[in-house]
Amino acid sequence: MPYSDKLLRRIPHFKCRIRLLDSFGTHIEFSDSDYYNKHKTELGGKGNAYGGIGLQLLQHWTFFPHTPDNDFLGFAVHSPDVKPFFERGSHERPASLVYGKAAYMWNNKDGVLDVLKNLTEVHATVADAAKSKTAIFVNVTNHGILTGVNIASLLKSVDIFMGLGFPIEGPAPLEALANGAVFINAKFTRL
Repeated sequence: MPYSDKLLRRIPHFKCRIRLLDSFGTHIEFSDSDYYNKHKTELGGKGNAYGGIGLQLLQHWTFFPHTPDNDFLGFAVHSPDVKPFFERGSHERPASLVYGKAAYMWNNKDGVLDVLKNLTEVHATVADAAKSKTAIFVNVTNHGILTGVNIASLLKSVDIFMGLGFPIEGPAPLEALANGAVFINAKFTRL
């Protein structure tokens, strides 16, 4: 019997002491087995990995206060004491860093990126930009994958941290603010 199965069988003995770190929170339909079984058809009809444990919703700690059902833990933003890649304001134009670490996140964002390219020196940390067959990365300084310290160094250099609509929340925008960059998140509407 796998260790996880043995552990799950023992949960009733100590479940009042369990706190589950859950990034985006858990609603009742994904926690309570009775609720899930009553609404199984509406919820997809398949098994539920979260149901059946029987934790109270306040035992789910979340980074964001999405729902009052869960306990809001929050998170700390660390701003390491690092030197910037370059001094803010030392270039001819303001510098921006686009929040999109994979090439697909830049798809269909040409309009906002063209405006950004016209107004700022655009930087990125896209892992797979070299494989992209689009011209979207022309006039973009891509730093590739960076360590947390190097990201902080880059955030201390840029004036703007530009979101591409998703994710709209998370530690990265708060880290940008902590390092002195303005966070702007574009809003896109489907036509």
